[in-house]
Amino acid sequence: MENNNIDQRIDERIQKGIKFEFDSFFNTGWKIFKKVFLIIAGAVFIMAVPVLIVYAIMMPFLMGIGSFSQYMEIIKDNPYYMQQLQRSPIYLLKQSLLTVIVALITAPINAGMVKLCRDADKGEELRFGTIFSYYKAPYFGKLLVTVFITTLITSGCGFVFSYIPIVGGLLNLGVILVVYVMLSYVQPLIIFANADIGKAFSLSFRLAGKTFLPVLGFSLLFGLLCGLGILACCIGIFFTVAFIPTCHYLIYKHGVGFPEDEVAEEDNSHWQQQPPTV
Repeated sequence: MENNNIDQRIDERIQKGIKFEFDSFFNTGWKIFKKVFLIIAGAVFIMAVPVLIVYAIMMPFLMGIGSFSQYMEIIKDNPYYMQQLQRSPIYLLKQSLLTVIVALITAPINAGMVKLCRDADKGEELRFGTIFSYYKAPYFGKLLVTVFITTLITSGCGFVFSYIPIVGGLLNLGVILVVYVMLSYVQPLIIFANADIGKAFSLSFRLAGKTFLPVLGFSLLFGLLCGLGILACCIGIFFTVAFIPTCHYLIYKHGVGFPEDEVAEEDNSHWQQQPPTV
């Protein structure tokens, strides 16, 4: 889809009314999930390696300790050490920085998973390399900037709400859900419509304002399905995590859609309307 046509397309979609049908959304999502979950599981396993390395390198910086044995000694002497540490402004700032770093490393991979879902939906051959296809221009820089902004907002809110007793956690969760829904179209607009960063954010706000409740509901549902993997000794999360990019893709498909899909539907409709030949 051309960048300069996306505004007009979204205007038309909003004027006609955007509808999310549960049966279509869930059934399509299940079909896509069955096709992509093994590939995404492999990618998540590979992605976990550099993330764990980053955490291992940053842990002394984050917690102010030099070794695991030193950490165990501190915990033994002070069982409330972690609770006290999590109220430290310096620790919270370091934790936010680490969250941003990990998010930046994995941003193009998350986009690649959404693209893989698109290929599965179209019935195309699925390639493992698709997941890593956005480590290139013009998408790489855009994805890094958008993830940096999003993570900065959520980390900043978490830092502020951590100082509010009792209700701080609930307030933080509420803000995270709102931010998630309002920005749910940003990444797909970049990878599917090649939208600029500013346009991706502004259009996502417009779309989310019209589809807030459906996007929130389906995101919670697919997030719950993803979380079920934890019940399988936590290893199952490698497989159920595919529900997340599947949901991201379907939100864009139902909210914005793809012109080529509509052309294919029209061609098929016209073919069915033709009279039979003798």
